[in-house]
Amino acid sequence: MKIAVFGMGRSGISVYKYLKQKTDVEVFLVSAGDPQQWSCKEEIKDNLVNAFDEKAGAKILGEMDEVILSPGIPRTHDSLKIAVEKNIPIISEIEFTYRHSDIPVIAITGTNGKTTTTTMIGESLAMFNKNVFICGNIGRPYADILREKEKIDYAVIELSSFQLESIDTFHPQIALLLNITENHMERYSKFSDYENAKLNIFKNQVDSDYAVVYKKIETKAQQILISPLEGFNFSKSTMVGVHNKLNFDCTYKVLKILLGRDIDETFQEFIDTFSAVDFRLQFKGSKDNLNFYNDAKSTNSDATKTAVDSFAKKEELSLILGGQLRSDTIDHDQKIDFKNLKNIFLIGESCSLLEKKIKLPQVKVFKTLYDVLLFIKEEDLTGDVLFSPGFPSFDQYKNYIERGEDFNQRLEKLFGL
Repeated sequence: MKIAVFGMGRSGISVYKYLKQKTDVEVFLVSAGDPQQWSCKEEIKDNLVNAFDEKAGAKILGEMDEVILSPGIPRTHDSLKIAVEKNIPIISEIEFTYRHSDIPVIAITGTNGKTTTTTMIGESLAMFNKNVFICGNIGRPYADILREKEKIDYAVIELSSFQLESIDTFHPQIALLLNITENHMERYSKFSDYENAKLNIFKNQVDSDYAVVYKKIETKAQQILISPLEGFNFSKSTMVGVHNKLNFDCTYKVLKILLGRDIDETFQEFIDTFSAVDFRLQFKGSKDNLNFYNDAKSTNSDATKTAVDSFAKKEELSLILGGQLRSDTIDHDQKIDFKNLKNIFLIGESCSLLEKKIKLPQVKVFKTLYDVLLFIKEEDLTGDVLFSPGFPSFDQYKNYIERGEDFNQRLEKLFGL
């Protein structure tokens, strides 16, 4: 059997490592650029003879029995034309892994909140002595589970719309849809295409499965609606905002489905001790009458709106906003209530457009994140400082993780946090 892995990012490399152990499979690798220059060259050195750039790879992909597609590559890619014309199966790493694993799946998707909810579900199950494999869009490829030696009770998978585009039999026992708002329109021609990709998470569920959803959908599964969690004490929690009560509610409902017993005492302990996922509205500390929050994961207006709405005293809130423009139109001024904020600090490629849109006296423009934090320190500002960019990071950083780490490093240097 001939299988091609198209796209040699983390998920592609993970699939390759599994496939190279199979004596009945010949593996071909296709990705952008000269294979001799791929960053994963050392990891695939035993198979460089079957590695091709995208141009040469188009013919190769058209000769395969199956193509496993990286989530970063759209199905409309030119290199896939021959494979599509020949009706060669093109599946995602998610679909491929599911076919080769018998571990029960809990899958989470949505526009915002996926990583936090995925982490909450995984860590709370661990408190009940369950061995959980947390993976997917959160960082670790799902395919890594195929090389795990120890017993895994559940795979908890964060899924993007890209990962859900190319599934066929993928079937989670519990599927969660947290929300859907417009996003990734650089990839989708219309919003309904993006929405339908998300809804693919439910396509193979049956009446014994569960769909935990923010609104009613069409599915055979038993539907459970999400609402802010009540009946628990949140006074010790560092997780601010109503949206985190929604995330806790999702987690609680998954535990009740799976464990079917009294979990409230342990879940209260979980609420008290769970700290935010890195770069997701994460409290970083207080210094000189300032409270700092790192929400570097925010790449759209809805994520920043959620973060801003988490603060009761808007007049004490200073927002750091800005990053790479996806297009020449933005909706941040329509979705976020800027007028009562104490300060609005703009950075990045989006500065000029944001300044024209917001038109408020508390707007100040800076070149870099460091310049903003230095200003805050020198001006002896007080209150809450929220870094929630609301745009992609690629104008100044490799990714949102590097952006979030930069914020943390600047806090340490300037404020000792």
